[in-house]
Amino acid sequence: MVESVSRMLTDRGHHAELFACSSAEIESMCLGKSRAFISGIANPRARRSFRDFIHVTRPDVVNIHNLYPLLSPSILPECTASSVTTLMTVHNFRLICPNGLFLSHGEICEKCGGGREYWCVLRNCEGHLIKSIGYALRNAVARKFKMYMKNVQVFACLTRFQRRKLIEAGFPEERVVVIPNALDSGLEEAHLSPGEGEYVGFVGRICHEKGIDTLLAAARRRPDIPFQIAGHASEEDPITANPPQNVTFRGHLNSEGLRNFYLHARFIIMQSRWYEGFPMVLLEAMKYGKPAIGPRLGGIPEIIMEGKTGLLFEAGNIEEYVACIDRLWDSPETCAVMGAGAQARLKSEYSADRYYQRFMAAVELAKKFRHGNDSYN
Repeated sequence: MVESVSRMLTDRGHHAELFACSSAEIESMCLGKSRAFISGIANPRARRSFRDFIHVTRPDVVNIHNLYPLLSPSILPECTASSVTTLMTVHNFRLICPNGLFLSHGEICEKCGGGREYWCVLRNCEGHLIKSIGYALRNAVARKFKMYMKNVQVFACLTRFQRRKLIEAGFPEERVVVIPNALDSGLEEAHLSPGEGEYVGFVGRICHEKGIDTLLAAARRRPDIPFQIAGHASEEDPITANPPQNVTFRGHLNSEGLRNFYLHARFIIMQSRWYEGFPMVLLEAMKYGKPAIGPRLGGIPEIIMEGKTGLLFEAGNIEEYVACIDRLWDSPETCAVMGAGAQARLKSEYSADRYYQRFMAAVELAKKFRHGNDSYN
């Protein structure tokens, strides 16, 4: 999305500069993980580099995406010191939850909200006590010193659900907006007749929170339907042990392989048991004219329009989930109608132009709050 936003802005006459580092650097750093522990709380070196970056580039607006683990919120005061308007794109729940997922040991957890980051340690959410302590500390320090509240004018969430969670946690309602993800590429025509896909498709990580066990259970109930799963799967993972014969694991696919995967699927399914952010998989499905099935959980019902672009089921309700699969598989005509609806929704709500309109509106709002900064400090 960072690359996509940069491209959208550049295509419309703006100049975009990127300030970034990669967590892949941690493995090659001396005492890398220990330094990442500290840098997640405060990183003077990153702050100096960011100060120099602002001095050289003199930006009108800084769009923050992710600060952990190597940058940290300690760079944010440099925006304030230079009177730069700051808009933060909030990709997950990290402003409230130390691990950013509202997920602990495979289940939804919101215990850390309201300044109770210590639950991350008590529950050892990361499965490694030192890592859990580091995650909790960096959130607690950022909250205590109001690093976000004082230095970010507007927070752009991906869904209304996410926005509601931030407001419940104490973020000012007037400074939290919604800018959904977008695809900046055109629609694709299916190679097959509408609704005549060859299998039910899933794209994503092969893990417990993605509900792969639920998918496999559904496949066992409909042995006549082929299911294909695109994503890395470990042969040692008990989730993937002894799958039904009608399930094929395709592994990690490159861009062309993934394109063909979408084109030949009849529809796309997801069965997550946690609050997804804004899965790009759903936009990709729309791009190829494929309806989607997803849980009524988190922001998913905002993306899948029930009965128009796909179907929804109660999270964890295997009977309703299988009924949704049955309905779409057994009615290619319904798939075709919903697939066309999905493409129309992508074009109207999740296009590059629509994203740009929302983004620039958020920038103008952020400028308003920067000029009246006494109201949020």
